[in-house]
Amino acid sequence: MSLLKIKEVFWRGSDPFHSAWRLSNDKIRLTVMKLGGHIAQISDDTDEAVNPLWQPHWDSKDASKIPYDGTASLKRGWVMAKNFGGDAESALLAGIVGHNLCIDRFGPPRMIEYQQGKFTKQKQEWRPVHGEAGVLPWVVESQDNEQFRIKVELPEAKLAVSRCFQLDGQHVNLETTVTPTDGIEKEIEWCEHVTIGDPFLDGAQIEADVKGAWMFPEKLESSRFPNIPPLGEVPFSEAIKIPGKTDPPCGDVITSAVNDGYFKVSNHGKTLAYSWSKEDFPWLCLWTEHLSRTGLPWEGVERTRGLEFSSKAFPEGEPPAERKSEFQGVSTSCHIPVSGRTTNVSISWM
Repeated sequence: MSLLKIKEVFWRGSDPFHSAWRLSNDKIRLTVMKLGGHIAQISDDTDEAVNPLWQPHWDSKDASKIPYDGTASLKRGWVMAKNFGGDAESALLAGIVGHNLCIDRFGPPRMIEYQQGKFTKQKQEWRPVHGEAGVLPWVVESQDNEQFRIKVELPEAKLAVSRCFQLDGQHVNLETTVTPTDGIEKEIEWCEHVTIGDPFLDGAQIEADVKGAWMFPEKLESSRFPNIPPLGEVPFSEAIKIPGKTDPPCGDVITSAVNDGYFKVSNHGKTLAYSWSKEDFPWLCLWTEHLSRTGLPWEGVERTRGLEFSSKAFPEGEPPAERKSEFQGVSTSCHIPVSGRTTNVSISWM
């Protein structure tokens, strides 16, 4: 392993919630946000000019102060939530950047039943979109000149999450361990949500090895493929294409089952590559946003490509019975035993 240097910095602002850790080794540089644990930057250690990861145009805010249901319950922070859509996505959007970890949800909160007198009613579970990991403060667990480990506890999910970063030349080894805090095994949703943004996105070429691609389960009005029905198959060679800057607004979500767990994104003479075990993450979800979201905070100007490797096929709520354990013969479940579960992801910037 390369000698690891760690420095506390600010990213996209100078308020306490902009605090981050910068990890470097003279070859590669990572910036990891303290709030949400997002990987905000991957670049050469000597040149920050090229960062492939998405940086939203809006000013970030303290996500930990925004209620998980946005403005629905008028809890403290609901006024701030209005600037980020006023719903369950608000807390995440307030601080999102680059690569975010989705646990124990990949998609919106589920609806849960409760009794009110003689009546059975439904309400939204108390979680933000994609779970708590992306909106809570992370803290340092341990560090030395070879590794840097951070952690967060998710009170609603009853999970402890630890991330360990090791830098080796132009490569990063990212080890993540998820453990129940209540001694009870769990079925969760787990996604490593990598989002590419401009200027790296414009003209980028993407490579991945998959065995089929399918439309989101619900009809999306701005889809690039309006004639393909929900869950209809899409040619992956078309799905992987990135709209050009002057193309009409569009946006969709398409999932693909991986043959080999990796993707590469190349542009400006550089390549960002991720690799993982397909036993951990058998799905690669493609999120395309091209000027189509016009409400706050999007304002019709964002361009992104999400490359989201996941245990679950789609970022939907609780899947129906026919997709709860598998889809197209591929697993859609993620079991966390009492002893915990560890995954390993390799990140390269060359």
